Amino acid sequence: MKLLAPLAQPRDPVWRWFVAALTAVTLLRLIGIGQWPLSGDEAYHWEWALRPQLGYYDHPPLHAWSMFLSTSVFGHSAWAIRLPNVLASTAMVLVLVGFARRLGRRSDLSPAASDRAAGWTGLIALLTPLHTAFAVYATGDAWVSLMWSWALWAGWIALEQGRARDWLHLGAALGCGVLAKFLILPLGMALALAVLVLPPYRRHLLRWQPWLLLPALAVVISPLVWWNWHHDWLTFAFNFAIRLREDGQWYQEIPLYLGSQMAAVTPLVWIFGVIAAARIVLDRTQPAGLRYCAIVILVPLLIFLKNAFTRRIGLHWPAIAYPALYVLLPLAWERGWCAPRWRRTTVIIPAVITGLALIVASIPPRWSVLPFMPPAGSAETAPAGETLGLPELAAIIRERRQRHQAESPTHAPVFLCSAQYGFLAFLRFALDAEPILLWDKPLPHGQQHRMWDDWGLHQGEDALFLTGKPSRLKSVATKLSDHFASVGEPEQTDIVVDGHLVNRIWIVPCRGFDGRKPEWE
Repeated sequence: MKLLAPLAQPRDPVWRWFVAALTAVTLLRLIGIGQWPLSGDEAYHWEWALRPQLGYYDHPPLHAWSMFLSTSVFGHSAWAIRLPNVLASTAMVLVLVGFARRLGRRSDLSPAASDRAAGWTGLIALLTPLHTAFAVYATGDAWVSLMWSWALWAGWIALEQGRARDWLHLGAALGCGVLAKFLILPLGMALALAVLVLPPYRRHLLRWQPWLLLPALAVVISPLVWWNWHHDWLTFAFNFAIRLREDGQWYQEIPLYLGSQMAAVTPLVWIFGVIAAARIVLDRTQPAGLRYCAIVILVPLLIFLKNAFTRRIGLHWPAIAYPALYVLLPLAWERGWCAPRWRRTTVIIPAVITGLALIVASIPPRWSVLPFMPPAGSAETAPAGETLGLPELAAIIRERRQRHQAESPTHAPVFLCSAQYGFLAFLRFALDAEPILLWDKPLPHGQQHRMWDDWGLHQGEDALFLTGKPSRLKSVATKLSDHFASVGEPEQTDIVVDGHLVNRIWIVPCRGFDGRKPEWE
C-alpha cells in the first residue's frame, strides 16, 4: 500500500503524467500482445512451458514457470504467453517508483521533491524503448529486470540498516534473479564494491549479518543447481563458456555497443544518466545511497564495455544497469543538476517513440502489414516472416502430411523434423504443440530439443523435413540420405493470405527412417 499511495494522491503534475502514462501504456500492451503471432525465439521459450523443469539448457527456469502458469489459466495463445512479461514490467516500474521515493527522502530531498523524482523515474522506466520491448516480447529479460530492481532496493536497505532479516531478504532477491537469468550476477559485484569503497558501508566488513545472504541465496537457487547437477551443468556451461566466444574486433564492437545502448534507452537518457552516475560516484559529499546507485549503473556497463573489445555484446545484456539509472537520473535532477527544460525533453523523446510503437503493435498485422505484401505467385522473398499466415501454414503442413502417409505403401506414421530451433518452435505453435524433431548440427543456442527428442521411437516411420531457408536444404540433404531409405525433391510451398504472399517454406518428403540419432561433425 505504501508503494501505491502516491498514485492515489497526485499532487504534482509529474504524478498525473505518470499515472496517465501507466494506464495508457498498460492498456496498449495488453491489447498489442495478442495481435501478433510469436516469433521463433518466443515460441522456443513457450516450448519450455510445455515441459516445466527446474532448469533448461539456455537459461534458468523462472520465465518458463511464469508462462506455464499463464497458459494453464488462459490457454496457449500469444496473449497468454506474453502476459507474464507485461505484469513483470509493470511491477518493475512500481518497484522503482517506490525505491526512488524512499531513496530521495533519505538523501536530504523534501517529500515533494522525492515524489516528483519518483514520478520522473516511473515515466522513464515505463517509456524507454528497450524495457517496452521487454514488456511485450516473451523472453526472460522482463523478469531479470524486475528481480534486479527488487534486489537493488533490498541491497540499499541491507547496506543502510544492516539487520539480519535485511540480508536474508537481499539473498532471496538475488536468488530469484538467478532463477530469471544469470545477468543478475553483476549486481552482486556492485554490492561488494559498494561495501569496499563507500565509507558508511564499510562497517559491514566486520559484521556477521551479511553472511546470511549466502544461505538465503543457496536455498532459492537450489532447484536450478539440483537440475544442473543431474544434467552435466548445462545451463552454466552454456552461459559461461559456450556462448562467450571471442569473435569480434574492438574497433567495430565498441562503437556498436555504445551506439546500440544509446538507442535502446534513447540518447539523452543514456548520456545524462551515465554522466550523472560518474559525477555522483566521484563526489564524496554525495549521500551513500546515491553513490551506491551510481556504482550499480557503472559496474555492468564497464564489464560489457571490457567484453566488447573481443566479442559482440547483445543489445539486451547491459539493460540490467538501467533500473538504477532510471532512479538516479531524476534524483540528480532534483538536486539541481540539469535545467527543467532538459528533463521534459529527455522524457518526451522516449514517450513519442514508445507511444507510436505501441499504437502500431495494437493494429492487427492483417491491416498494418498485409497490404504491403507481394501478390501470390511473386518471385520476391516474402517479407512478413512469422507475422502472418499461421492458420494457413498449419493447414498446408497437415494436408501434406496426410497425403504423404496415404501415398506410402505401408501407410507408416509420418513425423516432422526441421532445422533452425526457432522455426521449429514456431511450427509447433502453429500446429498446436505437435512434436517436431530438431534435424540440424549443434549450435550455441537452442539445444534444449536434443534433450527431448527420442529418435528411436520413430524407427521405420516416414518424415517431412521442413525449413524456411532454402540454404539449409544443401546442408542437411546428405544427412537425410544417411538415415532414410529414400529422400524426395524439395517442394517449395507458398503461404498466401487474401491474395498476398506472406511466407514460404520448403518440404522434403522422406521414407524409411532408420531410428538412429543424427550425428553431426
